[in-house]
Amino acid sequence: MARERTAITGTTLNRALRMTRPHEIGDERVPGLCLRVRSRSVTWALRCRLNGKQTIRTIADARLAKDVEAVRTLALRARALGAAGRGVPDVQAVSR
Repeated sequence: MARERTAITGTTLNRALRMTRPHEIGDERVPGLCLRVRSRSVTWALRCRLNGKQTIRTIADARLAKDVEAVRTLALRARALGAAGRGVPDVQAVSR
């Protein structure tokens, strides 16, 4: 899978939505936040470590969540909860 890092913008998101090959675009502004492109979907995800193991938590479907700043806010809240020792929750718990 191809990977790249950039400050994700609306233009980056639109480019990802047009991609058809597996690809991952990491955000330079929020560590661990990325757009994961698969053959039939594009999702916002958060890469993090839980108990010493890397895990990937899906945040939202990128076709539905197009507000980059809102997704960054959710990712930062999830990271803060994880840093506080509460684990990285599912996004439904963070968005409340």
